[in-house]
Amino acid sequence: MTAKLKHRARNLWQGLLTLTGDDAYQRYLRHWRQEHADSGERPMSRREFYLAEQQRKWNKPNRCC
Repeated sequence: MTAKLKHRARNLWQGLLTLTGDDAYQRYLRHWRQEHADSGERPMSRREFYLAEQQRKWNKPNRCC
C-alpha cells in the first residue's frame, strides 16, 4: 500500500511540474540525449538553459502594434 501511495504522489508531482513548465530543463536534457548526444558537445547547464529561455521569451516584440 505504501509503495502505491508513493507512486501516486510521484505521478501527481510530475504532473504539477509539467503543468507549470518547471520540467522544461528535464525535457531539454531528454531531447538533447536523444538528438544531440553524439555531437561531441555538452548540453547547457541548468543556469545556461534558464538564461537562454529568458532571452527567448523577452527578446521579441510582446505586443501587436
